Amino acid sequence: AAYAKRTALMKEKLEAGLKSRLPQTDDTKRCLANVTALLEAPLNPEQLLEEGYRVEFTSSGRMTVAIRDREGRDLYLHSNGNVSKEAFLLAKHWTEKPADTYIIYGLGMGYHIEELLYLSPDSKIEIYETDMNMLKLSCAFSRIEALLQDVEVQLIYDPDGSLIRQRLKERNKNEAVC
Repeated sequence: AAYAKRTALMKEKLEAGLKSRLPQTDDTKRCLANVTALLEAPLNPEQLLEEGYRVEFTSSGRMTVAIRDREGRDLYLHSNGNVSKEAFLLAKHWTEKPADTYIIYGLGMGYHIEELLYLSPDSKIEIYETDMNMLKLSCAFSRIEALLQDVEVQLIYDPDGSLIRQRLKERNKNEAVC
């Protein structure tokens, strides 16, 4: 039930994010339908393991994701230690030079975004995520409801990276890239 609620919130957030970045055309409608279908497709643990994803508990009890790189090494998207503390330190570093908008590459499990929201509650946050599996894993293994319901947070699914590349060309001096 929690996963279904989170994916419904995620779907709303992704649709709003794509509508904000794409012109309203038939291609956009097809893109939105495709994103919805991908998000609503069942989460297949065996396939994720075959593709090199692994979800595990950190030493602090929260979840993290490891992805196997081309050389067979595990790369953790978040620390395998005290995730909350390290996410806070990262967000604190980002906010040393305050910004009106933070442009973030990668949702992960959302820990860094939670801390950024805490440290800079009046800023807008745009998150660009290229990996649908990570969106689904965050719905399954993290408590991201508050992040997905926050009106200052925009989430954009960007499988080929074209939307973030375009956005970076448009950025102004009151925006930070993280």
